Amino acid sequence: MNIEDYPNNSPWLDKLPFDWSLLLTEGELTRVKKNTHLYHVGEIIDVVYIVLEGRVRLYLINEEGKEKTIAIIGENGLLGEYKMQNRNAYVTSTVTVSETKLLKVKKTHFEDLLLQHRQLAKQRIEMLSMKVELLAHSSLHLSFGNSQERIVQTFLQLASMYGEIENQKAVKISIIFTHQEIADLVGTTRVTVVNVVKNLMELGLIEKKGRYYYISDVQKLRDYH
Repeated sequence: MNIEDYPNNSPWLDKLPFDWSLLLTEGELTRVKKNTHLYHVGEIIDVVYIVLEGRVRLYLINEEGKEKTIAIIGENGLLGEYKMQNRNAYVTSTVTVSETKLLKVKKTHFEDLLLQHRQLAKQRIEMLSMKVELLAHSSLHLSFGNSQERIVQTFLQLASMYGEIENQKAVKISIIFTHQEIADLVGTTRVTVVNVVKNLMELGLIEKKGRYYYISDVQKLRDYH
């Protein structure tokens, strides 16, 4: 079985194959520190963001004040692209999870540019489609899977989207992520993630070399899941 056959609905939308170079002269470049909030749910959309470097976490907060991460948006990701007929408000909150370089484009100007450039409009639709798809899968996993299953599923998703095949079986996940990021995405605690990852490593299903995780045998990890 090839790596392409595994789940690819990863909540890490990073290193995306989009080209936003047409917008580089149309907006403002800015760098922000880690843990910077770009906008909150319900605020009026006045700016669209393109992530050039770093990562941004999209999340919601329930009535009890608990956060649920929706996605982590990385390089070439688009933020604030929502468009509804009778509403012009952000539908999630955002916070940077690393130092991040962004391109800020005024929403009204962004909409005008989409009408002028078909490729930009297509990329906006594809970005929205990615978010809708991962939301559907996230809802399914939260409803039916336990924490361990969701964590294993996350590793399989990352292997599918960002995996580099080392030999016939081993796969290197080529992006760096933390236990806390996984915990936020699958709806569990960091301690649970640490314990599950430790167990997977003891079983020889995954290993860590330097800053990167490797899946020793993707099929075995899938079977364990």
